[in-house]
Amino acid sequence: MRMYHAIILGCVPVITQDDGVHPRVVQAFEPTLAWERFSVIVPHAAIGNLSAMLDATDLAAKQAELRRVWNRMVWRGALRPPLRDRLPAPDAFDATIDALGELLERRRNSV
Repeated sequence: MRMYHAIILGCVPVITQDDGVHPRVVQAFEPTLAWERFSVIVPHAAIGNLSAMLDATDLAAKQAELRRVWNRMVWRGALRPPLRDRLPAPDAFDATIDALGELLERRRNSV
């Protein structure tokens, strides 16, 4: 939940779920949203180098991409007017439908 609050506030999320042993945790609305374009993904083994990794990251570009996709993580129906009416489309419902459609298409193509 904290990641979504950070995203709504315009902060680039830093994801540290890759331990090199277990499968990578799929983020919400993947593959529709390319998380690597608006977040910093850090393997556990590289956490000690986090400061250098952030220095080497174009955070302005990641924030620009985040501004383009943040609305896809907000459920319009959970907002009250007038916020609901001001949320740009598409919203999280549309992102969910898109992600499910992509997964269905992948399954059809793999059979």
